[in-house]
Amino acid sequence: MIGETLGSYTIIGRLGAGGMGEVYLAEHTRIERRAAIKVLLPELSSNNEVVERFFAEARATSSIRHHGIVEVLDCDVHRGSGRAYIVMELLEGESLAGRLERDPDFGKDVERALTVTAAIAEAVAAAHAKGIVHRDLKPDNVFLAGDESAPLGFEVKILDFGIAKLMGDASTGRGGSTRTRTGSMLGTPAYMSPEQCRGAGLVDHRSDIYSLGCIAFEMLAGRRPFMHEGFGELIAAHLSEPPPTFASLGVNIAPDVEQWVRRLLAKSRDERLASMADVSASIRALRHRTTAVLPPSLAGAAVAAAAPRLSPSPGGTTAMPAVGATVALPPPRRATPPVTTTTTLSAHASENVRPGQPPIGKWMGGAVAALALVAGGLYLGRSRPSLSPSAPPATPAAVEPARPPAPVTFDVSDAPEGLQVSVDGAPAALPIRLPAGNQTHELVFHAPGFRDRTLRVDASVSRTLTLSLQPSAPEAPAGATANQPAAPGDRGDARKKRPRHPSSLSDDARKL
Repeated sequence: MIGETLGSYTIIGRLGAGGMGEVYLAEHTRIERRAAIKVLLPELSSNNEVVERFFAEARATSSIRHHGIVEVLDCDVHRGSGRAYIVMELLEGESLAGRLERDPDFGKDVERALTVTAAIAEAVAAAHAKGIVHRDLKPDNVFLAGDESAPLGFEVKILDFGIAKLMGDASTGRGGSTRTRTGSMLGTPAYMSPEQCRGAGLVDHRSDIYSLGCIAFEMLAGRRPFMHEGFGELIAAHLSEPPPTFASLGVNIAPDVEQWVRRLLAKSRDERLASMADVSASIRALRHRTTAVLPPSLAGAAVAAAAPRLSPSPGGTTAMPAVGATVALPPPRRATPPVTTTTTLSAHASENVRPGQPPIGKWMGGAVAALALVAGGLYLGRSRPSLSPSAPPATPAAVEPARPPAPVTFDVSDAPEGLQVSVDGAPAALPIRLPAGNQTHELVFHAPGFRDRTLRVDASVSRTLTLSLQPSAPEAPAGATANQPAAPGDRGDARKKRPRHPSSLSDDARKL
């Protein structure tokens, strides 16, 4: 299609291709503004339902009007070829997925991870304010567009509202399900909320909060919360398996940050933060507890320059600076420049083109040096104890005996009548109370009429479990033999469908 004109744009190059279309570089015929154009494949452009969903993405994205959402400029059907297309702003940078793959330690800087998460929350909050749920938040759909004026050297943009859902539809009973007519699940299994996994009739804005929790966990831990390969295993994990602790993965994270991530990943949407605005507020609270209090003239520059260095405490966890403490911030570490890609698609839908190395951030050595002087002055200004030999030795203070750690509790949100539980082979009662620690315990749940459920959990933090017990097979009627054929009405129940592997999802569920 190179050389053809689509609306007011002339195609001048090809940027990439995905399962449902292609992406081209185009230029406006009059004002010479460049843009990216997503063009549906010819066979899909003849499908009215697919075209309508394609244009629904354009309408949803365009209605939000937020700097953190990729801008849609136009959409139409090319008269010559009959192919549907969307014109969008041209972004230069890379996806968060590409950055994490290239630099696994990118998100382990807590301040950087919080900054990216806050930017995602702010942009998605604008979509929620318009009644639009994204339903497919993942690192592939978070783009880091190069911007030297931004504190981290890039601006966060949210892509791909291809399966976005208007929240009002669910209240009317139209299309609230997360499944298409063919039964193919919409979303990406590794980042889907439990209600999406269940195919719940109402998937609201709190589903995006869970997906954001998966992204935050992946940045901080260097891996996704659930690493199962099979589609069914991933679904089961989102429904009932607690995410691993950061300590079990060898990652030192402050307890309040870990509790914050677990709140985003709560199985019950009622236990999550209530809105993306609450997510942003919680991040500000975390920063207030972890960022040193500085003079007003230096505070803004310091936060933009770098996060305070976190030091290991004697207990092995990361010690957070106390509120009101003054610390010297280290010079910002210049991140590895990204391989520039020019695209508006997810990473799985297009390939890198036009590699380059734009600068990622600015050194702020002056602010850091000033902070060091402030910290040094405060330290030198302290009163020092007398070192005179005639001073009597101080009487050592009595050391209080260490208090045993408070126990952690496990409760069950969907306990059926008659539920029995054992812990490491011993009977127990709900709520389960265990000594705090990283030791793994085996919990076995048994209820009449249901299959037994076994979970292995650590006692690092209290939490509520969702069992989703499966009904047990009905007992055979008296006098029946193994050779008796099943009744006609039972044939369907006897043929259990195996969960489909993520790679077998239908094309209509894949992202552009």
